[in-house]
Amino acid sequence: MSEAYQVLARRWRPKNFHQLVGQTHVTQALTYALDHNRIHHAYLFTGTRGVGKTTIARIFAKSLNCKTRGVSSEPCGECEHCREIDEGRFPDLIEVDAASRSRVEETRELLDNIPYAPVKGNYKVYLIDEVHMFSASSFNALLKTLEEPPEHVKFILATTDPQKLPATILSRCLQFHLKNMSERQITDHLAHILDSEHAAYDRDALQLLANAAAGSMRDSLSLLDQALAYGQGEVRSRDVATLLGAVPEPQLNQMLHMLADGNAAGLRQILDALDEYAPDYANLLLRLLQQIQKITIVRLNAERYPGEIPAELHALAARLPVELVQLWYQIGGDTWQNLPYQPDARMALEMSLLRMIALQPLLPDADPQQAPTIHEAAPATAANDLTAILQDTTPSGTTAASINTDNSTQTEPPVPSGGITAASINTDHSAHTESPVPPSGTTAPPVTANTEEAPPPWEDMPAADDNDIPPWVSETIPDESAPASAPSVTATTEKKTVADAPASDDALSLELLVDNLERWSTFLTTLDLHEYPLLLLENSIPVAWQAPRLSLQTGASGIIFDQKQNREQAAAAIAAKLGINCIIDIQPGDAITTPIDYRRQQSAAQQKQAETDFHNHPQVQAAQAVFGDSLRVDNIQPTNPSQT
Repeated sequence: MSEAYQVLARRWRPKNFHQLVGQTHVTQALTYALDHNRIHHAYLFTGTRGVGKTTIARIFAKSLNCKTRGVSSEPCGECEHCREIDEGRFPDLIEVDAASRSRVEETRELLDNIPYAPVKGNYKVYLIDEVHMFSASSFNALLKTLEEPPEHVKFILATTDPQKLPATILSRCLQFHLKNMSERQITDHLAHILDSEHAAYDRDALQLLANAAAGSMRDSLSLLDQALAYGQGEVRSRDVATLLGAVPEPQLNQMLHMLADGNAAGLRQILDALDEYAPDYANLLLRLLQQIQKITIVRLNAERYPGEIPAELHALAARLPVELVQLWYQIGGDTWQNLPYQPDARMALEMSLLRMIALQPLLPDADPQQAPTIHEAAPATAANDLTAILQDTTPSGTTAASINTDNSTQTEPPVPSGGITAASINTDHSAHTESPVPPSGTTAPPVTANTEEAPPPWEDMPAADDNDIPPWVSETIPDESAPASAPSVTATTEKKTVADAPASDDALSLELLVDNLERWSTFLTTLDLHEYPLLLLENSIPVAWQAPRLSLQTGASGIIFDQKQNREQAAAAIAAKLGINCIIDIQPGDAITTPIDYRRQQSAAQQKQAETDFHNHPQVQAAQAVFGDSLRVDNIQPTNPSQT
């Protein structure tokens, strides 16, 4: 009878600290503790599945109980104790699955055996896996023993969810968080295993396995077992791609080349060819985003080591502007975020790729004949308003081309020569309006893309005249043609008389502040005051000034700040500002408007006025009429005059 097959994850389980892949921050600390006899009584290993928590715990148990070398960071691995630990039958290594033994009765039964000495080894090691599954009563039963165990007992706790552990447990353990493996570490380790197993493989196939493992070495070994069985002892890229429903690296890069060329038809052909893999389209989008991230790394010269990014991506990055790469990533990221709400993942992916092509400018080295032509049609709703806006904003030298919205027949008009064309919309659904005809003797030139690098769309907008500037912008832009002495006026500024104008610091006196809430509120912003003294004044208004006594009326919210120390600091700040010594008296008042209330009212009024001005602007109204509910504006803020 042939020997039973042992899966790769068990056959290639590390036997000592030197064979571990990664986790150097854990092995370095444990090695020092073992070599210098500084062994803690309880350790907690956290991390995702398959990163080495149980493996490190068993190696640690061998290091404590090696029969040949004793307590050492390098167990021999050949003695009776080491072999029994590897085979899972060492009596002094007690492995507990907390998920199946979570009741307090089972925990107490386990703790009853702790006082007894080890059967064979130097220490009894309790390895409790998935310890977060313990009940609250089990944790309470474990607390005292975990804090002061016998000298011959060591606890090793392992969990994938440390947030569920009580703080009392965490404080009694040395905690080590095991990191996820990088794709490079997993790929190199799989290559080492296949070389040792004398199995043929493709490097790209191992990268697909490493990517699918998501940082878990055990997952990657399980997938490798599956790939060897599917490929009949070989690991090939096509087999792994079919097995995982993933797309091979060359096809991914070909898709990126099609994006760079703006070849929408070729891109759709690639997607049709990839359907035979039955790929996970969400995962395909994620891998495209990863490739775009690698291109950004190349463009910014941020590689951590030579060869981190494949050479093909280097060649592609050389012809892609950083701005375009960021645009692709933003479009893909938005699609990924909204993927759960899309009716079909493939359709969402295809629309995302087409949007990347439609919104990108023509690259400097691209073929102008392949430039995507995008025809935009405006709906007939609110067409008159939109037509008026377009006619007003069309610069000199441009010609308006008529787009007929007649539902029966439509004739595409010729494009007149010279100038930019702006669409005017005919909403008459009964009669057909003739399109303007170019002058006789002239021929409409073919529309070709500019071979030079196209400027971004926001730089291609025609310059608008002063009449097209929205009020929330024009009100804050100073008129350069006006005389220097002319004061700037905003639409939200109230008309004030000369007597209401605030006095300068030299002329300002406390008489001018009495019963003048606006002036008092402005004056408080100039004082060097903070916290409670300032809150005392912010919740008060001056009602009388009889030198040197300033009487303030304080609202209910300001009485709590009426303390001698606060009054003295406030009086000192007023004296420093005006050069007038004063003593502050506080009188309680009901239903008064304080400076805080005044500023809130002013802010609300300015916000309401800004929103009104914005929504009443003809361009905004036309845009809302065209786009409807899809145009949402929720970040309108009033202009701060001090910043203009």
